[in-house]
Amino acid sequence: VASLREAGRWGDQHDRAAKLSPWVRAAEHSAQQPSSVLRRYEREFKGGRINVLGCSTTMEMGVDIGSIEAVLNTNVPPAIANYRQRVGRAGRARQPIAVGLTLCKDKPLDRMTIADPLAYLNRDARTPRVSLESPTIATRHAAGLLLARFLAGSGTELHRLTNGAFF
Repeated sequence: VASLREAGRWGDQHDRAAKLSPWVRAAEHSAQQPSSVLRRYEREFKGGRINVLGCSTTMEMGVDIGSIEAVLNTNVPPAIANYRQRVGRAGRARQPIAVGLTLCKDKPLDRMTIADPLAYLNRDARTPRVSLESPTIATRHAAGLLLARFLAGSGTELHRLTNGAFF
C-alpha cells in the first residue's frame, strides 16, 4: 500500500474501501436525463449500487424506486398532494426509521409553511379534474385519435413512415 500510495495509485478512497467505510454514490434523476439513463439509475438504486438520488419531480409519481430511508425537499412543494407523494416514499419497505426533511427558502409559500407547518400539513388535497370544455385537451385527444387510426392502417411499415405521410 505504501508503494502504491507513493506512486499515486492509492488514495483516500482506497483506504475507505479497504476499511469497509460507509460510501455514497449519487446520481441525478431528472427530466434532463435520457429515459434509458433514468431506468439504469432506478435499477442501480434498487440493487444498492447507488444510494443517493437527486430527483426532480420525475420521481414524484409512478416510479417504484424501492427502499428509501429519507426524502429531502429543497423547497416546499406547491401543493400538499405533491408533498405527501414525495415524503410518503420514505419508509415503505419497513425501514426502522423514515425521514422527511424540507428546506425552506425565502419564498412566500416556504415562509408561510415554516411559520405554521400544521396549517400546510392539514391542507386538503384537491381532487384532480379535467375540463372537457378545454380546447387544448380536445385538440390533443383528436390528434391522438387521428394518429392512432393512421398508424393502425400502416401495418408493419411503421419504420418507413415520415411525418409528411401523416399530415
